[in-house]
Amino acid sequence: MLNAQVLSWASHAYASEVDPMTPTPGDPILHAAPMSHGSGLYMMPYVARLGVNVVPESGGFEPEEVAS
Repeated sequence: MLNAQVLSWASHAYASEVDPMTPTPGDPILHAAPMSHGSGLYMMPYVARLGVNVVPESGGFEPEEVAS
């Protein structure tokens, strides 16, 4: 079950093991995948560090849009 504690643990694990980062407030994360799946879990460390969520206007993955 995904509860607040599990999301917190997953966020800390991701930030320390997968993508060690030191974002500053305003740093962006591009959601080129659905936020209901992997991208949603990856955004939690950015939210905790006051990052900015960038969602493509198309609402999906369009290579031309993401590359621009």
